[in-house]
Amino acid sequence: MLARETGSLPRYRVTMYVDRYEAPCNKYVVLYQVDESGVGYVYLPRWDEEIGSCNMSLIARHVEGNWFRSSQAWDEVAEQALK
Repeated sequence: MLARETGSLPRYRVTMYVDRYEAPCNKYVVLYQVDESGVGYVYLPRWDEEIGSCNMSLIARHVEGNWFRSSQAWDEVAEQALK
């Protein structure tokens, strides 16, 4: 699920739901943003941020709190979802 956030550049909250987990921690949430040149980035929130409070119970990467260049596959899926 994509939901647009407010800001100067379009930023989207991406929610990925996980089977076999109980709400509210049945989802993994990241942010997705495309810069002025069309390059996409994904933000993995920290556990102490509202949108990342359940992420660590699902996947811990130990790089949370940072933006990463999104893959071409991620950008293609996001582009299709945003149409």
